[in-house]
Amino acid sequence: MPLREIEHHPTLMVEALARLRPVRRMPIWIRYLLTLAIVLVFFAARAALTDVQGSPFLLFLPAIVLTSFLFDRGSGLVATFFSTALAI
Repeated sequence: MPLREIEHHPTLMVEALARLRPVRRMPIWIRYLLTLAIVLVFFAARAALTDVQGSPFLLFLPAIVLTSFLFDRGSGLVATFFSTALAI
């Protein structure tokens, strides 16, 4: 199949991303509040896992990626700054 034909067929990932558009349309204060909640959940997981204390940023990376993916770039930046503050 030529490359041009492949580009026109929506994949499973594209369809999943299209379903997440309503999440990105939420008011900004709700997105940032959910971002802080997600980071706090990962902070609690980090506190519960004593073996990861040598790598303070390790468990925050999924939180940053998740919030950036679900909401927007601004939420990813908020998650990055909040994670850094909690890790220090």
